Amino acid sequence: MSVNFVLFLCFFYGYDRSYGEVLDPDNQPRQWQDLVTFVNQKIGSMEHLMNIKNERLDQLESKLRAQETEISSLKELMLQKDTILSNLVKQVTDLKKGEIMNTISDTSIEHLARASSSTSVNSTSDVTDTPDGARVDTDAHTAGDRMGEYNTRRQQDALSDVTIPKQYNRVAPPTPKQTVAFHAYRTSSITLGTQATVIFDHEDLDHGDGYSPADGLYTVPESGTYVITWTMFAYHHNAYQNVLVVNGATRGMSWTDSDEIGDYHQTTGITVLTLKQGDHLFIRMGQIYHGKIFSDSTYSRPTFSGWKLD
Repeated sequence: MSVNFVLFLCFFYGYDRSYGEVLDPDNQPRQWQDLVTFVNQKIGSMEHLMNIKNERLDQLESKLRAQETEISSLKELMLQKDTILSNLVKQVTDLKKGEIMNTISDTSIEHLARASSSTSVNSTSDVTDTPDGARVDTDAHTAGDRMGEYNTRRQQDALSDVTIPKQYNRVAPPTPKQTVAFHAYRTSSITLGTQATVIFDHEDLDHGDGYSPADGLYTVPESGTYVITWTMFAYHHNAYQNVLVVNGATRGMSWTDSDEIGDYHQTTGITVLTLKQGDHLFIRMGQIYHGKIFSDSTYSRPTFSGWKLD
């Protein structure tokens, strides 16, 4: 409060000296208003300067925090590099120790061999007479035998450290057997009578070579369980029955009827049979009321299909 009052007096004094006026008692309200305006302008200028300084301080603090973060990252990177360097130094030290141990081992072996040789030459030898009069130095033979045993043992130790890979017989996987199946369809429309065989003249698939597009007969290539299916497409105002015949016997039937409407009707028959190799089957016409079979590449085609399950 005292600071504001002092500032107010200073501004008042400066205002009075700058304008060279003496407060007029008759005109004090206007002069006080001008004084307040002048003081407010000065205060506003000071606040603006303070805001600018605060913004600069905030920017400096942000830069300082960024530098501190960067310094922390550099410290972590230095620690990682120190760890890597320590590991490398340890590995180099281990390698040097291994080389020194190998050198000592080889030197010891050489010294042992030399000592054995000198012992066999310089020591007093026992002489044994052979039947043919030859003289044999038994000590020399003993030293040589010891060296031979040592070398043999060392070779065995070296071989024991070698792992011999197992040998496996590589056999190619068996080729999967192809499923017996067939699929045929009729390429054109036809009108047939009762008991006539429906010939599906286009063979699309025949694994097992069992279907004949010439006469519509399928000969079973392998014994087993089969799924047999057929689809018929009746022309409008036509109705007829189709029969699946196996070895002369009826084993399935279907009825396609578009007699009372001016539209096409399609019917699919399906059956599961146990068949033997050499069995014959085909589709023939049964009861008929106008037996025109319709076939068209745009709408549908009559089909005859089958496949072996096992």
